[in-house]
Amino acid sequence: MIVSKPNLQVIAVASKDEFDQGLNGLRLEPDGTTVGGNSSREGVTMMAVSPAIRGKARIPSVGEEAEIPASGLVLDLSLVEDVIKNMPKVKRPELQYAVMTKHQDARRCEFTTNDMRKEKKVSDIPKMVGYPDWRKVLQQVVAGPNGEGAGDEESVARVCVNRKYLINLLKALEASCPDKGDYNPVWIELGKGGSGLMLRCVNWTTGQRAIGFIQAFTSREGWLEWSDWERKLWGVVKKVKKLLKRKKV
Repeated sequence: MIVSKPNLQVIAVASKDEFDQGLNGLRLEPDGTTVGGNSSREGVTMMAVSPAIRGKARIPSVGEEAEIPASGLVLDLSLVEDVIKNMPKVKRPELQYAVMTKHQDARRCEFTTNDMRKEKKVSDIPKMVGYPDWRKVLQQVVAGPNGEGAGDEESVARVCVNRKYLINLLKALEASCPDKGDYNPVWIELGKGGSGLMLRCVNWTTGQRAIGFIQAFTSREGWLEWSDWERKLWGVVKKVKKLLKRKKV
């Protein structure tokens, strides 16, 4: 099994609180999907990255590869941070991968990196904790609390914006409306016809309001359609197969 540097970046949204058990780690699914997330009274934040594509990587022989167990794994954040540090510093995306290799101690998860000269290994025992049903959370966000419309592009209000502009806007809103009590709501409204986004915040100390808006971005690819990996997250493929069987009958 291989993982890419993008796979490991999900730890940026993982909980840093050890009491959160599984959320205080990186979830590695059997197919190579990686998940990071946290939960608080304001709700759940999660991020998932699809499995690394072997054809995109250039990895020399680094030993016998290990497979992820059917139950998946939860990796300690410190291990993931070490794997990222071990990845080649050269700006060659085909080298920004790590191989999950077999360790002499079967209990340990080992990751090996190689910059075509130097090989580095790091290992740790995975966390013996469960992980929340992140697919169910995704379904609720995409298609409502019951997830009936998950995977139906027409059921989701959508808009495409420039990611860097959005990040800059959020940083500016945070600077204008900071809150030492860690109460940081932002109200987001979608413009008619997907024309853009309007974000509104309150500075609870001064009583002032801040409004940010960003126009829709026209991408070269048009709208980004759901991939097979995304559809599988909420079982859309299974639903289609069931419909086809009914039609045959």
